[in-house]
This record gives sequence, structure tokens and C-alpha cells, in this order.
Amino acid sequence: MSVKTKALSEKIGHIRLPKPLRVQAGDSLKDVISQMREKRAGTALVCQGGKILGIFTERDFLMKVLNQVKDPELPIKNFMSPKVTTITRDTSLGEAVELMHVHGYRNLPVVDDKDAPVALVSVRQIIKYLAAHFPAEVMNLPPEPEKVSESPEVA
Repeated sequence: MSVKTKALSEKIGHIRLPKPLRVQAGDSLKDVISQMREKRAGTALVCQGGKILGIFTERDFLMKVLNQVKDPELPIKNFMSPKVTTITRDTSLGEAVELMHVHGYRNLPVVDDKDAPVALVSVRQIIKYLAAHFPAEVMNLPPEPEKVSESPEVA
């Protein structure tokens, strides 16, 4: 197994991940933004009954809220993205990276076997993990990883 294959087959569960900020669907936009600031979180998982209903991110704030919302007491469910792709601790880094790349996600909620959110993984955390655990491979990547040099480099 190549080092690249080994790195991408590592499981998400090997990364130390923060617990996600969980809010309730009826919480006000104002309260959720306040919690996000306080916890320095760029993402809030909107939950009901222990399950994820949606996700609210900094991007949602910029695209749906900023300069458009007159009533900050409206419930967060009005502003969340309702379609949430989740992964488990058994998902490989390669699968997570592929989901992020294909769908433009910067965060993926990690759920347990009962679909309850237990963590949140970000692009930044995956990069940090790969750089820490596979430093030689990361440092030796060409500037354009998909591009293969036709000729040997000469000093």
C-alpha cells in the first residue's frame, strides 16, 4: 500500500475532533450567532430530538442573513441549509475529502450509529492531520499534484 493510499484510507476517528456547536431549530438567529461568536465556531448544527435537521455556517450568514434580515429573533431553521451530508468515525479521509471536493463542503458533521452528531470535521483539520502524520509526503508534493513532470529536475 502506498503512503498516499495509506493516508487517504485513515479513518476520520483517528483525528481529534471538536464537539459540534448544537442549537435547536427554534433558537433565534441572534442567539445562534451569539453562541457561534462565544465558542469561536464557524458552524452550528441545527438539531431536534438529538438528530441533525440542518446546518448553519458562516457562509449561510453571509449569503442569507447579512444586510437582508430585519428581525434577528426569527428561528434559525429559517436560515439553515436543510440538506446535510454526514459521515461516521469509520469514514476514510479519502471519502471525506471527496465529499468536500465534489459538493464544496468545508465542514462535515460526524454522527454515531444513532445518527446523533458527535463531532465536526473541517478541511483545515484534515490538512493538519495529514501534515502532522505524513509530513514527508505533504512537503514533497508538487505545486500541482495532478501534474507529473515530464523531465527530471536539474539543479
